[in-house]
This record gives sequence, C-alpha cells and structure tokens, in this order.
Amino acid sequence: MLKKIIFSLVLLFVTPVTFASTLDLVAEGAILIEADSGTILYSKNPFSQFYPASTTKILTSYILLQDVVDPFSTVTQTQSSKDIVPADSSNIGLKVGDTYTYLDGIHAVLLSSDNFVSHDLAVFHSGSITEFANIMNDVATQAGAINSNFVNPHGYHEPMHYTTPYDLALIAKLAFSSPTLREIASTVSYNFTKTNTNTNISLLNSAKVLRSETEFFNEYAVAAKTGFHTPAGYCIVAYAEYDDISLIGVILKSDTENQFPDMNKLLNYGGSNFKSEVIDGNTLVFNVSYSYWAEPYVSYMLTNKIIEPSNANYKSYVTGEQFVKMLEKILPGMDGDYWDSFYEPHSLMYAQHNTLTGSYAKFILNKVESTLPRSIISWGVTSTANILDNDYITLEEAIYLAYQLYVDYLYASNKYWFIPA
Repeated sequence: MLKKIIFSLVLLFVTPVTFASTLDLVAEGAILIEADSGTILYSKNPFSQFYPASTTKILTSYILLQDVVDPFSTVTQTQSSKDIVPADSSNIGLKVGDTYTYLDGIHAVLLSSDNFVSHDLAVFHSGSITEFANIMNDVATQAGAINSNFVNPHGYHEPMHYTTPYDLALIAKLAFSSPTLREIASTVSYNFTKTNTNTNISLLNSAKVLRSETEFFNEYAVAAKTGFHTPAGYCIVAYAEYDDISLIGVILKSDTENQFPDMNKLLNYGGSNFKSEVIDGNTLVFNVSYSYWAEPYVSYMLTNKIIEPSNANYKSYVTGEQFVKMLEKILPGMDGDYWDSFYEPHSLMYAQHNTLTGSYAKFILNKVESTLPRSIISWGVTSTANILDNDYITLEEAIYLAYQLYVDYLYASNKYWFIPA
C-alpha cells in the first residue's frame, strides 16, 4: 500500500504554489476546496473582488431553507417585484397574482434563476429586501466570507454587490451542507405548479455539468448553480463527489464557451490529484498527484522537510531556483558559502525565472558533484539519464534527482550506511 502524504492542515489560507499550473482556465477567478475541511486545492485570484451574479442564489436559498415553517406556504408574484426587479431579469414567466408554494419557489430560484421569485421569497421571509440583505451579510460573515457584500437576493448587478472566489467557496460550503438545498440544486428537471391555475411550468437546471444529455456533463457533479450578467461574466459554483474526495468549485468571470469546461477542469483536477480521509474526527487531505514510481522519493523529502507540504502538482514543471534550493537543503554538510554562486542575480545556474530543462539540471548536478570528496556516480550514465534527457523537469523528477545526488553525497562522504531505504 502506498504511504499517504499529507500536504496541508491549514484551512484558512492559500498554500503558496510557485510551480507551473496544470490548469488553463479562462475564468479570471477560481477556487477549489475540499468540501468538509475547506482545504484549498487550487486558486486563481482567490481574494480579488468579483460580481457573483446568480450564484448569489445559493446563499439566498440557504437562508430561505434554514427557518422555513411550512414549505407548502403560498407565495404570490407581486406587483412590487415587477416594479423593483429589472425587467430583463431571468424568469419562468409568472404573472402578477400567480401563486406557488414556498418550496416550488426555491426550485425556481435554484434551477431557473428567477429573479422575481427570489425577490418575493425574500420579502415573504424577512419583510423587506433590506432586512433580507442584512441576513445574507450576517450569514456570509459567520461562514467566514468577510470580503463580500450582498444587497439583493438574486445577484442582478449592483456595484456594491460583490464577493471573492474564496468567500463564495465558504458560502457554498455552508449552503451545500444542507441536504435539502443540495437535493434541489441537484435536480435536473422539475414541474413547478402555479397553484392559482393548477398548471405546471417545466423547469430545467441551467447547470449543464449536471445534465447527461450535454457535452459538459460531469458524472461526479452533484449540485450546481450558474450565474451571468455582463459585468460578472459567466459563473458557476458546483459541489462534486469523487470516489475519494468531495469538492466545491467556484468559477467567476469566465465566458460562454468556457463556463462549464472551466468547472470540469477544476473538479477533475481535484478528483485526480487529491484524496481525503477522516482520521480521529478530522478530515485530512492528501496530495497524490505524483506518479507511482515517485512516491517513496516524495515521501522521503516531505518526511525530512527537504520540501514543504504543498498543493502543487508533482507533475508540474520547476524552475532552476526551486531545484537549487532543494539541493541546498538536502546537502546540509556542504559549506554554506558554496551556494552563494547560485544566488547571484546573473548566475547562469540560478536562472530563477526559467523553467528547469534537463540539460540545465545536468549542468547544475555536475557542478555540485564535482565538489564532493570523491564521486562514484556519473550523472550521464546512471538511471537519472532518462530524466536528464527531458526537455523540462517536473517537480517529482527534480525530487528524484535531488535524492540521487544525496545518495552520491553519502557515498562520497563515506556515509553510505546512512543511505535511506
């Protein structure tokens, strides 16, 4: 059995990731978290301000469901909603005076994003939009979303109605913890009943990641809410359950072609590279993005603190700077002054902003090895040769090269009995 590698127990901050990203998202803002612990697995501009558009309705629906007395209470489409909510808002075609149940209204909000129903439900719940917005901000703050502000229940654009990817992920984490909300947001189609005429309106979930007839269907996606207006761009928040981890993804300010592909890239990245496990009542997240062959080397480097726990993908590329720092930490017996030449601003070996190539890695390793008391390993003929022939070096490959240099160092120092197993 492979040893699991814990990468982070810090839940409230983004782990710095300086390795090249394996994701190519069009969205300007994005974040992926483990759904139970909130551990951040990927982020792009996580604390920048964005407009949430109709993803706002996740928070709205959560509040509406929290203290509902009777889910079958009758709600009426009001003239007030028609007067206040902009006429070009998304809607399911209700007229003033049409009635429906409270629960059907929430379906209209989450599946078809009806702004007029959102307005009437908020007033039904709290007496006024102002009071409902106050509740929204209180609940968001309690969830940890301290850099957001909400002024309406539907997300139609207002300059002071904003959030961040991180905040929206925390709100979604809270909202999707509600089984009822999760069930409604997972519903693909629904018959909404106008109780005053006893007629149905067919609702279809706008989140195509949930719909098997679309090219964007994701079999692991459980629940989702989309959003759009021009300043916000195309947005989506989704909850997914993979075999070994549950995820919440947020995509903000994407475009119409990439709204769903961006989300699928995000979710599949998390499902492929991370696992979670409950140990002693705590959810721990494990970075398993390394290849099978690399696991013992990654494990050794983490255990001995040569590399720091990270959400970086082990198959992403590294720079010369990162590689040299790794070598410096794994060879503590070498004179500290020796490494100074690697850190001069114009050092060829340092090349801190350049992706590490195989030939450049070989150059660095030969330079370091030449200083050892004696050498029994030639970097050109050992098992590292295949790696050094690569155009670019990945993190797991750099770890392996550093490990092999360490073995060489132990032999050269007559400490071969300390060679790690």
